Amino acid sequence: MEHYKQYIPFIIFLIVAYLCFLIAKPFIAAIFTGIILAYLFYPLYKILCKKIKRENLCAVLVTILVLFLLLVPSIFIVEKLTDETVIVYNYVRSRDFILLISDYLPQNAMDYVKQAIDRGLLYILTAGSDFVLTIPKFLLNFFVAMFVMYFVLIDGHRLIEKIKDILPMDGKMKQQILTRFEKTTDALMYGNLVVAIVQGVAALIGFLIFGISGAFLWALITMVVSFLPVLGTAIVWLPLGLVELSRGNMFAGAGIIIYGALVIGTIDNLLRPKLVSIKTDIHPAIILIGVLGGVSLIGFIGFIVGPLIIALLLEFLDIYGGHGEIRS
Repeated sequence: MEHYKQYIPFIIFLIVAYLCFLIAKPFIAAIFTGIILAYLFYPLYKILCKKIKRENLCAVLVTILVLFLLLVPSIFIVEKLTDETVIVYNYVRSRDFILLISDYLPQNAMDYVKQAIDRGLLYILTAGSDFVLTIPKFLLNFFVAMFVMYFVLIDGHRLIEKIKDILPMDGKMKQQILTRFEKTTDALMYGNLVVAIVQGVAALIGFLIFGISGAFLWALITMVVSFLPVLGTAIVWLPLGLVELSRGNMFAGAGIIIYGALVIGTIDNLLRPKLVSIKTDIHPAIILIGVLGGVSLIGFIGFIVGPLIIALLLEFLDIYGGHGEIRS
């Protein structure tokens, strides 16, 4: 019996750790978001600290700035996209859309088109209702992310030192892990920024070719939403194409949808993994799996957390597995 007593503290620790995980699980994405935002804005925080000399005030100022940078564009973009969605819905409901495209499709395809339109309208209504219902949850997660960012800005360096003390490895290995973390995070942000610019330029070219009104504004919005995983830029060019189709402008409508799927969307899938791969020396396929798996696991912020976790795993394998790396 005495032999088993020595394991009781460890078992209690595992139980408490598991319960803590269950408590934090609903906010995992928000916690990661706060940590990453703190990492990105930490240089600005340090500059302010040198001038103001008050850490709490500097953290508050940076948090307010991030709130402004995230909320103002988001509100504007949601408003514009909502307007376009309403236009599509109203046009399709008020006009015989099937009649508009009947000259362009064979008769046996019309039933399938009508079913697709009905399902599309139902999806728009369902998605809109779901979005409204998730607003309170989104605001709660947003508050948690800002809260975490504020305290990581202030206590982040102490947290890193604590992690260094806990890790069961020598100083060189600890520094290697932290270097990999910084390198991968920088590479992910660099890759996402470059992809956003390239997709914005490609979208602008397409919008101008097909005569989309407000091309420069929509290109800018495309650049911003390119950071969103899965749907990404389709949030912009698909409604715009449907609006043009509903107005009977088949060339512009079909053209921008095809161009968006083949050009704008492809840029994301091909360029992002390659850019990150070059910076991190990890194969693009592994980066792509990390992005898709991360998004599937924890949502939006997974497009950064997923590749980051895989990069850290490879670094641990490199340390403990004879310095063998999976590289591009």
